[in-house]
Amino acid sequence: MLSALAGSAKAVSKVVLICAGGAYLEKAGIFNKEMRKGVSDAFIKLLLPCLLFTRILPNMSMETLSSFAWLAFANLVYVSLGFAIGTGSVLLTQP
Repeated sequence: MLSALAGSAKAVSKVVLICAGGAYLEKAGIFNKEMRKGVSDAFIKLLLPCLLFTRILPNMSMETLSSFAWLAFANLVYVSLGFAIGTGSVLLTQP
C-alpha cells in the first residue's frame, strides 16, 4: 500500500512541478499565446513521434503487435462511421 502511494505521489509531483513551471512562465509573460502554440506544435510534430520510437517501439514484439491488430480495424470502422454520419447529416440538412 505504501509503495503504491509513493509511486502515485511521485507521478503527481512531476505533473504539479511541470504545471507550476508553466504557470510561472505565464505569469512572467514569457509563455505567451504564440509561444504556447509553438511549443504545442513542436510537441505534436517532433517530440511525440520520438517518444513512440524510443519508449514504445522497443517493447513491441510480433506477439504484442498481432494482439493489437484489432486497433487498425477499429480505427477504420470509427473513421468510416464518422464519414457515413457526416455524409448523411449533410444530405439530410441540404434544402
